[in-house]
Amino acid sequence: MSSRVLIIDAPSYQDVSGPVARALKELARDVKGKKALVKPNILAAHAPEKGVDTHPAIVREVVKQLQARGAEVWVGDNSGVGGYGANERSAKVSGIMEAASGCYRNIALNGKEINFKSRFCDKLVVSREVLEADLIVSLPRFKTHALTVLTGAVKNTFGYAVGGEKSRLHLRAATFTDFGEAVVDVFAIRPPDLSILDGIIAMEGYGPNNGTLRKVGKLLVSQDAVALDRVMAEMTGAPVEKIPFLKVAGARKLGETDLKRIEIEGKLERIPNFKLPLNLAMAPIGQMINRFVYPFIRIRPQVDADLCTACGDCKKACPAGAIEIDKIARIDKDKCIICYCCNEACTYQAINIKGPFRSFLGLGQKMLNTRK
Repeated sequence: MSSRVLIIDAPSYQDVSGPVARALKELARDVKGKKALVKPNILAAHAPEKGVDTHPAIVREVVKQLQARGAEVWVGDNSGVGGYGANERSAKVSGIMEAASGCYRNIALNGKEINFKSRFCDKLVVSREVLEADLIVSLPRFKTHALTVLTGAVKNTFGYAVGGEKSRLHLRAATFTDFGEAVVDVFAIRPPDLSILDGIIAMEGYGPNNGTLRKVGKLLVSQDAVALDRVMAEMTGAPVEKIPFLKVAGARKLGETDLKRIEIEGKLERIPNFKLPLNLAMAPIGQMINRFVYPFIRIRPQVDADLCTACGDCKKACPAGAIEIDKIARIDKDKCIICYCCNEACTYQAINIKGPFRSFLGLGQKMLNTRK
């Protein structure tokens, strides 16, 4: 595996054929007759302009060019919202089902239980397509994430897990560090052969659902998903030592995290004033706070009564059974494990994660965004 990361200029979604062609050259293999799983990031049922899911223009062009090379293409993901029907609805609303040009599969319908090397559980149900594909082309989105700081190529593989399996892992790996380890456990099942990160429009702040969109105009490409995420972290100014999944992946030699050992083609530049999530685990004394103080003051999801439609998606997504619907969604703070699945599942942006310590954390945010 090459720890080489391409930073490709891609000014807009109007014409991505050239950047995608350059990206696919990194496969460096004959794909004719091969089964290729194209794995976008389909978090939930969001329209393309929301910037939550992988943009359909990227999916469409990757499918087109892989087919032109003679590959048998499948397109699918297990969305953050539980349920087989929700998978298809999310694919339709996001525009990805249409962009798949007849190659879309509801990969939640064909799960297989496998032995799982993880201290959180020893069995996991994953989509059979993940196991049977000759190659996997991952199409993550450049975003922040309240629980993992950033979500990119490594985190995108968490969608290998079917339905409630993701929720089960959230429940068993409830802390920042544990969840980062669980993400890497899933990633290790089948690292993608190529990752093409959609950074044309990125999301900063309260990602992966309620953040602010930011034009970056780049595709990041690599056979090494870990190295790609390391470069993304450098672009955002995120403190890598506070990103558990990168630390775990690097320690396990699943990819390169030393920037000096990553071959970078293209101009690596820090995005000015990129807003990271307000996450106490990222503070300089985060380990101490996480252990002794965090259980009492961590940022809890809150329901905005004016935006909530009582649709019930958050209740379906909650692995701890902490949500009931009574005119609006109501979260039982004693049951809540703070996994933010409800925030991910809400398509109406009615669940925020700003928390009661917003003023204090706002100061921390300012310090992080101005760090050298």
